Amino acid sequence: MVRVFQTTGREVRGAELAFPVRIVSAEEVNGIEEPVGEARFEGNRLLVDAGRFAPKTYKITLAEAPVAAPAIENAFVDFPVNQNSISSDPFKSVAKVDKECNSYAAELMPEVIVHGGIEYRRGEPDVKNVLNCKEAVTVDLPQGDYNKVYILASSSRGDRKAVFDVDGRKYEAVVPYYSGFRAQWAWAGKTKSFVKDGTIAHIGNHRHKMNGRNDAYTFTYLYRLGFDIAPGAGKLTLPEDADINIFAITVSGNRIDGTRWACEPRALPVIE
Repeated sequence: MVRVFQTTGREVRGAELAFPVRIVSAEEVNGIEEPVGEARFEGNRLLVDAGRFAPKTYKITLAEAPVAAPAIENAFVDFPVNQNSISSDPFKSVAKVDKECNSYAAELMPEVIVHGGIEYRRGEPDVKNVLNCKEAVTVDLPQGDYNKVYILASSSRGDRKAVFDVDGRKYEAVVPYYSGFRAQWAWAGKTKSFVKDGTIAHIGNHRHKMNGRNDAYTFTYLYRLGFDIAPGAGKLTLPEDADINIFAITVSGNRIDGTRWACEPRALPVIE
């Protein structure tokens, strides 16, 4: 799936998106990925028409690539857990991720979360399944040919600045709030536009409430943090902040971590 949107308020005709291999088929779909119609393409180029501020989504099938990236070797990291923040439907009332005792919906979260070729193992629902960082905790890292450590985390109160430590090397990071808006368009004179920093590894389309109900369309997120590690890295020390929760940690031999989006807007346009 390829999603684009027009951000300057001017119609676009015949814009081109190039792929590294030939396009076999392409069709336009709507926001929930239902077919809308055929899309135009030539060779490895998708031709895009878009109206003012219009989003577009395309389903594209590409020819087989002449080369393939090697499989990424991952290893789960064991760490202590002290809080139940992932609940199943019958046990919403005994879990919490914030002071209002809301929680993540287990039915929306697979046991192994895969993001960018990296696997993460979440905790079991309805028991202690996350680490609340009310005090600094140091964990052992698995040994192997690993160059990255990845952490799935979120904050229960605003976006939190934190420091992570790998064998004495410190990494500063922002741990974003677990819910709310990832981005927002601006209405002139009323609101400001923004796009939050942070890489989302998991999205839930509702959260669980203490009263046993689902909080529909109040989205929840797990954010991926990633840090370089030296071969043989042994210890990871997590920050001391009771508003930060750790859901999963994985070490990886990911040699293609430098791959980035072709473009990623850091602000959205103002609607007059």
